[in-house]
Amino acid sequence: MPISSLALRLLPSSLMAALCLCADPSVAAGQAGVPGAVRRENEALNYHATVNDAVKNAVTKWETASRNHDAPALAALYVKDGRIITGTGDVVIGAEAIQEYFKRNLSRLSGFKLGYYEVNASGDLAYLAGYLTFDVSYPSGGTFPMSVAYSMALAQQRDGSWLIRVQSGGDFPAWFVTDRNLRAHMAPGEKDTVRVHLTDAGGKPIRNSLVSFQVDYGTGTISPNMTFTDVNGMATAVMTTSSQAGINAALARASVLPSEPLSFRVTTEDKH
Repeated sequence: MPISSLALRLLPSSLMAALCLCADPSVAAGQAGVPGAVRRENEALNYHATVNDAVKNAVTKWETASRNHDAPALAALYVKDGRIITGTGDVVIGAEAIQEYFKRNLSRLSGFKLGYYEVNASGDLAYLAGYLTFDVSYPSGGTFPMSVAYSMALAQQRDGSWLIRVQSGGDFPAWFVTDRNLRAHMAPGEKDTVRVHLTDAGGKPIRNSLVSFQVDYGTGTISPNMTFTDVNGMATAVMTTSSQAGINAALARASVLPSEPLSFRVTTEDKH
């Protein structure tokens, strides 16, 4: 399967050139009967076996470190100036930033599997592509599965080991959290504001993303029912409690995150 044009566009030009140096089958066929052809064929087989072993080793280490929530061990699998290019176009650069990226996200993730369906190599560079799967924890318990496409370029080091130079995709899910909750106790018919915050896996605000609000329990109202996050990734709605004492609850959902909604709950009490 050929390397996708999208993946190649995300890699440095020097890396693209190296990864496109694929062997031409016609050349190998024309060497039949030529002295040394068998030796060269064996060398090629040994090279590809070595690369495949290196890729399997890197994948195993990545999965083990992820399952152990070991951000330093994960960062050590990348070259010092390694890069993670996210689906939003942001770039995480360098071992320290990569470690912080993993540290921020691993606590809510589990069950990592780094599968791959394609491996290409040339010289001291290798390319692999596949799908990263994992489970995301709900705030109130339980998990939901996610699967995201990724590609990686690995470079062989002087000691013979292989480290990740560039990773494209394999994004972790966005963060959707409560920034301002309802007061715990309110009078019937009273209003209060709720605010939610939406950020990407790197902590940057996600703007212009749809957020919906709805009443979950009681006869109160919440408005607006749908809105978009602002430049800071915030979305706000106003809850009006029911005219009678009791429990009122509302939910907020982010369209970019197929997870459990945020919940807001208030007890209305007649003070008279």
